This record gives sequence, structure tokens and C-alpha cells, in this order.
Amino acid sequence: MKRTIFKDLKRRAVLPVVITFLAILFLFAAFSCDSIKAGISSEPPPIKAISKKILFVGDTSFGESYRDTLEVLKKKGYDYPMEKLAPFLRNSDLVIANLETPITDIEESPFKDSKAYCHWTHVKKAPYYFKKYNMRTFALANNHTLDFGMPGLEQTFKIMKENGIKWFGAGLTEKEAARPFMKTFSFGDKKLKLVVISAFEYRERYATKYNFYAKGDQGGTYHLSTKKIGEQINNLKAKDPETFVVIFPHWGKNYRWKTDRQTMDAHQFIVDGADLVIGHGGHSMQEIEQYKDHWILYGIGNFVFLSPGRYAQKKVMPYSYVVQLIVDDLRDKIQKRIRLYPIFSDNRVSNFQPRPLTDAEFKQFVAKLLEKSPLETRQQKKARRGKDEIGNYIDFLI
Repeated sequence: MKRTIFKDLKRRAVLPVVITFLAILFLFAAFSCDSIKAGISSEPPPIKAISKKILFVGDTSFGESYRDTLEVLKKKGYDYPMEKLAPFLRNSDLVIANLETPITDIEESPFKDSKAYCHWTHVKKAPYYFKKYNMRTFALANNHTLDFGMPGLEQTFKIMKENGIKWFGAGLTEKEAARPFMKTFSFGDKKLKLVVISAFEYRERYATKYNFYAKGDQGGTYHLSTKKIGEQINNLKAKDPETFVVIFPHWGKNYRWKTDRQTMDAHQFIVDGADLVIGHGGHSMQEIEQYKDHWILYGIGNFVFLSPGRYAQKKVMPYSYVVQLIVDDLRDKIQKRIRLYPIFSDNRVSNFQPRPLTDAEFKQFVAKLLEKSPLETRQQKKARRGKDEIGNYIDFLI
């Protein structure tokens, strides 16, 4: 009995020692873990690349001047034509579009008897839905901006200003019309200054019959002159050689591939120092080219442009594409690339709801684009094809 009690007392005496030892061991382990964690956190964490995405889209108009389009908008609303392209818009930090219409409620165009198509869009609904879908910057240098004359253009400016929407490519004087869009993006201690110049190619009847082009103190659209635009580029580069200059012209023939004139002008822009050319105006896809190590996208076609369209009649593929300029901060440098997302533009088939291409359509688009484009084999191999949450794309480094 005494031996049993002695053993019990011995066990009780050892127990506090064991507990104390375990406590010390636990504290040591905890201290060691904290020290290790502190050592890891003291090293600079990996820097995640910062990206900015600038989206360029082609001809844009809700198309209320077309009877069929107006009926669709009345039945389905203004969200309907935007829905399937909304991811492109919301996935971009800045959207720049060609607005192919004045924003006006003037009832009669001065050209109603001489101009085949006179566009207009709703003075309240259009700006509301543009802003809703992140469209706040528009180029106005095109063949519909003055469809309701200078009064229509002045009303467009007024409505845009009231809604905080920016524009370029047209003005109340030639100097205003020539003014480019400018925006600076910051990446820590690095910056990218983006300049976009928009102009409308010269067409004689638009100069002599419709008075579309700004000249001196006369308002209108900016006339595409390689000489004047070349001087602009030279002045911009002289002030800051790193300025990234994009030419955003309205040119070409409807439902046709590029013209010789487009090629000559685009090449001249590059020679003068432009970094990228993104054209629009033909309502359908046109070729791409790399000239002197700079990309030219001759025609990106339509965006939300709600005319019935003539793709079947003209026997052309009903495809357009949007262009996302992606700027990545890679710690030691800024890298730029362009991503082309093709879209389906035949409103007669889509019931006025443009959309991204299916996988099968994307294969057709790529095959036709490469067939028609003056790209060398090595340049074609640089084109990376892929698919993300918003659609199929082709990616090029700049």
C-alpha cells in the first residue's frame, strides 16, 4: 500500500515537469515558425503585372433611321443589341468607338433628297445606354456626322458635353476638328501617353455637296490629309518620342477589301511615325499588315451598327472585329500587344443582336483574314490564337 502511494506521488511530481517541458517546446516551435514567416515576408512579394486595356470598336449607331431597326428597339429595348457585346466593353479601361450618326432630334435633314442614308439617334436614350455600357469616347470623323448639317452637329456636341462624353475628329472649326484624343496611363513610375487621331478620307461630294469637312472657321469633320496628319505626328514625337500614336481613319469601300489608297495612306502614317493604324468605314473585315514593324488594321468593320446590312447581297463574310490594345507593366518595361476579337455583324441573321463568333465561324474568320492579308509566314506564326471568357481572339505583340 505504501509502495502504491509512493508511485502515485512520484507520478504527480513528474506531471508538472512534463507539462512545463511541453509548454517550453510549444513556445519554441511557435517562435521558430514566426521567425520563418518573418523571413519570407521580409522579401519583396512577386509583383503582379498591371495591365490597361483600351478597346477600339468600329461603326456604332442604334440605327433608328431604319424602320426595321426602330421596330426591334421598340419591342426589345436598347439593352438588347448591346447584351452579347457588353463583355468586351466592361472588360476594358477605355472604349473608343466610331459614332456613325449625329445625336439629334431635328426632324428633317437638309440632304433628305440627295443623300441615300441620313442617320440620327435618340437624344436621351443613346447617351444613356452608351454610358451604361462604358462607351464614353467617340470619334466623329465619318460620312454621317453631319447628316443633319451643322445644327445637328452642334446639338451632338451639346448633348455629349451634358453627358460627360468625349469626342474628337469633328469640331466647330478646323483646329477643333483636328484635335486628337489624348490620355496618359500610369504604371508606377512609368507612363504611357496615348494619342488617337481620327480623320475622314476625302470624298468629293462630301466636300462640294454636303460641306462635311471642317475648313478654317467652318465646322465639320477632320479631313484625312497625310501631310497634315504627318505634321501632327512629327510634332507629338518631337515633344515626347515615347508618345504612342494611333491613327483611327474612316475610309475604304463598303463591303470590300482595302483599296490602294488606303494602303498608300497607311504606309505614309507609319513612315511619319505612327505606332498603330486602326481603320473603319467599310462595314466588314479588311486585311491586316505589318509594315516596318508596325501593325496596320485596315478595316475593323461594324460594332453595334443596326442597319439591316447587305452582306448576302455583296457575297462577303458578315464578320467584323474589335481591337483591344493591352498594355502590360512587366516591372522593367511596358509591353504592348493587340488582341482581335471577331464578331458577327449581319443583323438580318442575328435579328439585330451582334455577337462574338462561334468556334466554327472563328476558324473561317482566321482562314480568310490570313488568306487576304499580306503577312509573311514568320509574321503569321507570331499570331497567337486563343479563347477567354469573352470570346475567341488573335493576339499580336507590338
